[in-house]
Amino acid sequence: MIYADTVETWHDNFRDFDISARMRWDEPDETMPGHIPVTSEAVLRYRYTPNSLELSQFDFDTPSSRGSFTGVLHPKNTALDVHMDIGSLASWDDFIHAISGDKPGTPAAKIPIDGALQWNGRITGPSDGPTFQGHFHGEHARYDKFALDSLDGDMTYSPSELVIARGHARRGTMEAGIDGLLQLTDWEFRPENQWVSELNLEKVPLESLQQLAGKNIRFRVC
Repeated sequence: MIYADTVETWHDNFRDFDISARMRWDEPDETMPGHIPVTSEAVLRYRYTPNSLELSQFDFDTPSSRGSFTGVLHPKNTALDVHMDIGSLASWDDFIHAISGDKPGTPAAKIPIDGALQWNGRITGPSDGPTFQGHFHGEHARYDKFALDSLDGDMTYSPSELVIARGHARRGTMEAGIDGLLQLTDWEFRPENQWVSELNLEKVPLESLQQLAGKNIRFRVC
């Protein structure tokens, strides 16, 4: 259920249309399969002439996640402050695969994604090619057979690049420092794109390398 108190102003034939609203989303009595119930509180203002949506407050909660957005949404110059705390990525598995372009029913769309994730940062730039920049921290992260106890660092993600700086990963006794850059073309990494990475490993027994790779590693002594 959505409740809203609104104030609208304009003149002549809806010129300079301006609407301010305070909204509340309540969790539905029943949730359809495959859907996530959401509650939210929002204070916003939409102005037609600059075609902008100002978010003074947009807080939301689901059974396993919470987040907030403040700032301005604009086709050419978005500027949002974002705080996300996702308790279980498994609940967002279908959504993550969808925005990654994985078609339902394909092997890529069946790869399990799980873990807890916190992200504090900003979304800036045009709405058709924004830049996500901020700090992330993950716990018990899993993608297919690849798993980590913890992962954190600074990230910049845009249509042209993915940059991880001052990253740190841990699994068991293994620890690793991560810095890297992937050149992208319209969000995709293509064969002609360049990449640079630096990985510093510490306290790495053979068993941890095997767990990290998800397979047994055999050594042959000659």
